[in-house]
Amino acid sequence: DTLLIYGTAKPYDALIITDKRVVLIGPGISPQGANKLTAKLSSLTIQNSLANGSPDYSEFHGLELTSGFFVMGSVVTQHLIFNSCYIKSTCVMNAGTNWNYIGYQFTNNYFSNATISFNSTAVNTTSVDSFLFFNNVVRLINGNFFKQFYQGTERIIQHNLFYAPSFRVPIFESGTCRHFTLKDNIFSQNSLF
Repeated sequence: DTLLIYGTAKPYDALIITDKRVVLIGPGISPQGANKLTAKLSSLTIQNSLANGSPDYSEFHGLELTSGFFVMGSVVTQHLIFNSCYIKSTCVMNAGTNWNYIGYQFTNNYFSNATISFNSTAVNTTSVDSFLFFNNVVRLINGNFFKQFYQGTERIIQHNLFYAPSFRVPIFESGTCRHFTLKDNIFSQNSLF
C-alpha cells in the first residue's frame, strides 16, 4: 500500500505498521507550494511477527519523525528505505539473538540530535549488512550517533555532513561499532549550524 501523508501543524499520532509492506510519502523536509507544513509523525513503529505478511521493503519518504522510530517483533525486518526525512529522535532496531539486518538505506535525510541503534538481546550477536548511509546531514549534540553495529559487511557511510558543537562529540559509540567504510564525508565543529 502507498499512503500520501499531508503536512499539518499538529503531529499525527503514533503510527504502528504490523506485517505489512507500505510506502509512506510526505511533503519532504522543506515543502514548497501553498501548504508548507511537514508531515509530522509523533512516532513510527514497524512490527514483524510470525503471521502472514511482512513489512520488508517498506519505504518512508518526506516525513518528520519527532519522537522515535522503532523496528521490533519476533522476526527481523529487512530492506527499509528512508529518504528525505527529518529525524529528530532515536532510531532503534530491537533485535533478537543472532539476527541479521540486511538492506537498510538512509539517503538525503536530516538528523537532529538523533541516534541509530541496533539493540540486541545478546551482545555481539546481531549482524547489520548492506547498510547504506548517503547524502545525509547529521547534527550531533550528545554524540554516539551510530550504536551497536557489532558485526556485518558492506556498511558504507558516504557524502554526509556531520556537525557538532565540539570535536569531543563522538559519532560512533566506542567498542560497539566496527567494519564501516567512510568515503567523502565532512566532519565539522561549527556553532553556526
